[in-house]
Amino acid sequence: MGNRRSHKMICSVDRKYKKYKNIKDIKSSNILTVIHKYNNINIDINIDININILYLSHLMTQLNIGDSAASLKSTGIFKRLLKAFKYGVQGFQAAWTHEAAFRTELLILLLAIVLLAMTPSLTLMQYVLLLGIWILVIIVELLNSAIESVVDLISPNIHPLAGRAKDLGSAAVLLTVMAAATLWLVLVVPIWWHLL
Repeated sequence: MGNRRSHKMICSVDRKYKKYKNIKDIKSSNILTVIHKYNNINIDINIDININILYLSHLMTQLNIGDSAASLKSTGIFKRLLKAFKYGVQGFQAAWTHEAAFRTELLILLLAIVLLAMTPSLTLMQYVLLLGIWILVIIVELLNSAIESVVDLISPNIHPLAGRAKDLGSAAVLLTVMAAATLWLVLVVPIWWHLL
């Protein structure tokens, strides 16, 4: 039922724009209105959001609204690496500014480094594993934050699928935190237990 209503909604938008001689004649304000209506309809009748996003992406590409992803890419290897580094730094800044969980996990990583520096009898491989597992926690947290940002952009209102996406991201973070805690309990706690 949801798919049929979604199809009818898309077809009605097509018919609405048939009055234009060229699809590029449609102004960006019309597209923003359509996006807003799409979001509302998506929330009200619980249709598949992927159909809407794919359709709107195709429509906005034809309208040349904004810069395309291809136009933002540099052609030279050095420029691509430089932009990748720049975007990575911007990502860290955004995570530090907006994500309390990222700040907490980064602080724990710094404390872990200090603790490992004071922990004797660890091999080089154990050091790498103990630090690497917590870096993995931070990586998964960054991915989870990215998922949450995209979900909030696409579905600003409460929606079961949006909640499911966020819950799945949080589950991934929880799983990596549990793996990190287990590794630290097995490798570090016995050493400090004997020292104390």
